[in-house]
Amino acid sequence: MDVHIVYAHPSVHSFSHALLEAFVAGLDAAGHRHTVSDLYAMGFNPVMSADEYERESGGGKGISVADDVRAEQAKLDAADVWCFIYPVWWTDCPAILKGWFDRVWTAGWAYHPGTLVKARSALVMCTAGNTEAWLDETGRGPAMRTVMLADRIFDRAAVSSFHVFGGAVRRDAEGWAGRAKEDLERALRLGRELPGGGSGRRGSGQAIA
Repeated sequence: MDVHIVYAHPSVHSFSHALLEAFVAGLDAAGHRHTVSDLYAMGFNPVMSADEYERESGGGKGISVADDVRAEQAKLDAADVWCFIYPVWWTDCPAILKGWFDRVWTAGWAYHPGTLVKARSALVMCTAGNTEAWLDETGRGPAMRTVMLADRIFDRAAVSSFHVFGGAVRRDAEGWAGRAKEDLERALRLGRELPGGGSGRRGSGQAIA
C-alpha cells in the first residue's frame, strides 16, 4: 500500500525522529511504499494568509489554493494510509502541524458533503513526556484523541487510531533505555501491520478510535 507520513519535529536527534525511522523500517519490511512531508525540513509555511481566510470563510471564492497546499493534498490523494508523527507540546501537536491542518484542509477538498477526501486508514503516533496512563487520568489523553480523531481526521479516513509513546522524559537512564527499545519495536510493528490498512474499501466507513 501507499503510505504518506506527515512528520513534525525540528530535531533529527529526537525520539520522534527515531519513531519515524522505526515506522518506515516496518513499512519497508512489509513491502509498502511511503512518502514523507517533514514539515520543519521542508520549511512548510503554517500561517494562513488573509486571502486564504477569505476563501475558507466563503467570501473569496475566486482565490486559488496555493501551490504548496496543493502539493500536500496531492500526496494525501495518492496514499491509502496517512500517518501523523509528532511530539505532544502543551497537550497538542506542534504549531507547524496545526497550521498545516489550517491550510491543507481546504473547503471542497477536506470538508463539505460529497467532497471529502478519503483514506483507507489514518494513524497518529505521538511522543509525550508523561505516561499515557497519566494523560488519560488527567483528561489530556481523551482530549488529544478527540481533537485528532474526531475533528482533524473525522470521517476523512475509514478507520483511525491514536498511539501514544509516553514517558519520554529521560530522568532514569536505565528505565528510559528499556522503554525506548519497546517503543521502537512497537513503531516497527505498526509499520508492518498498518492498523486498519489491510481491510475495507478506501473511504468506506467512519473514523473510529
